[in-house]
Amino acid sequence: MRSFDESKYHLGSLCKRGHNHENTGKSLRYSNGGTCIQCVMLWHEKNRGYQDGYYRKNREKLTIKKKEYRQKHPEACLARQREYVKNNYERIRARRKEYQAKNHEKLYAVGKLWRLNNPEKVAAIAKKSQRKCRDKINAWGRKHHSENRESDNRKEREYRATHRERVNKYQMEYYRQHHEKIRIQAKKLADKYCKELGENYVKNQIQHQSGLLFEDMTPELVELKRIQLRANRASRAYKKGRAICQTC
Repeated sequence: MRSFDESKYHLGSLCKRGHNHENTGKSLRYSNGGTCIQCVMLWHEKNRGYQDGYYRKNREKLTIKKKEYRQKHPEACLARQREYVKNNYERIRARRKEYQAKNHEKLYAVGKLWRLNNPEKVAAIAKKSQRKCRDKINAWGRKHHSENRESDNRKEREYRATHRERVNKYQMEYYRQHHEKIRIQAKKLADKYCKELGENYVKNQIQHQSGLLFEDMTPELVELKRIQLRANRASRAYKKGRAICQTC
C-alpha cells in the first residue's frame, strides 16, 4: 500500500459510495472533518461550473479573506507554497515561459518602470547576484574577452577618448583608495616580466639604453636583446657560483 501523509489523512470506515482504498476495506479520509477524499474529488468534478460562477460573483470577498488568512498564518502559507513549487516545478516553469512569451512587451514595460522607481533595490539585487555568481561571471567575461579582444580594446579606447575627464577622475579616486594594493600588484607584475623577459620589459631595457621608441623597435631587435639579457644573467650566475666554490 502506498504511503500517505498521516497528518492530513487517515483510513476510516468505508464511505456510503464504497470507495475502497487499495483493497483495505476502508476509505481514505481527511483528518480535518473526516470526509472521504474520493467523494470530495467527485463532487468537484460535477460542480466545477458552480465553483467558477461562485468565485466570479464573490471575487472581492474571497480575495479579502485570502489576504487576511495569509496575514494571520504567514509561515503556514509559505510552507504550503514551497511544497507546491517543489512538487510542480516543471509545470510552473512551463506555464511561466508560456506567459512570458505571450506578454513579452507588457512585462518589459512593467519591469522597466519598476527599475526606474526602485534604483536602490535594483542595485542591491544586482550586487547580491554578482556575489553569488562571481565565478560564473568571471569565467564568462574571460571567455568573451578572449573571443572579442580586438573589439573590446577598440571600444575601450573610444570610451576613454570621449570620456577622458571622467576616466581620469575615476583612476585618481581608485588610486587613492587602493594605493598599497596597486603597489604590491605592480611589483609582482614587474618581477614576473623581469623573470620571464616579457616583451614590454625587454623594450623598456632597449629604450633605457638607446632612447628608441617602442614603435621603432622591430621584433628581431627585441629578440636579440632578449638573448643578450639571458646570456648576461647566465654569466652572472656562473660567476656567482664560481666565487662561492672558491670560498668553500
